[in-house]
Amino acid sequence: MRCSLCGLDFKRGDIMSSCENCFVKKGDCDMLRCPNCGFENPGEPQLFKMIKRWRNWNGIK
Repeated sequence: MRCSLCGLDFKRGDIMSSCENCFVKKGDCDMLRCPNCGFENPGEPQLFKMIKRWRNWNGIK
């Protein structure tokens, strides 16, 4: 994933928890906080995940 504010490439495991002080249901919003700048990026839509899996399965880059 790439932060849309600072441009840092990071993995889902590197994210800072943004749910600790949130008033929305904890863990249900799919927002990912950048470990560099703290900007909350929306998670990857399911359709994009499915397309990536299909492309990998078919050997398309």
